Amino acid sequence: MKESMTTIFPDVLIIGVGGGSGNIISDLVGWGNGIDTAVVDNTEQPDIDALLNEEIRTVFIVTCLGGEYGLAVAPQIAAECRTRKLRTIGVATLPFEFEGAVKAQRANDAANELAKNCDSLNL
Repeated sequence: MKESMTTIFPDVLIIGVGGGSGNIISDLVGWGNGIDTAVVDNTEQPDIDALLNEEIRTVFIVTCLGGEYGLAVAPQIAAECRTRKLRTIGVATLPFEFEGAVKAQRANDAANELAKNCDSLNL
């Protein structure tokens, strides 16, 4: 099964941005699905050039827009994907209502920035 999936999806990268999304992506590792995965979940600047190698054609950016890292880094990665003319799909969660209006507004602003550079954004 792994070989056939690798043949079908040799150019797909799924990036988890932030702690919560990193947990989701970490669960995908080892499934033998042939899709490249990466987790960017610390305060260091991610090496986008290393993530987006020349074989990559489609990038899924998975993030929780309630966290600081997802708010800041996911839109940056999407912008770089747009610059490289990569098909980019964003998958993001928004904060719960009880987390407050300020956090919700920041998440909405980040979602708008993310949407500018994604071919599709799923909230």
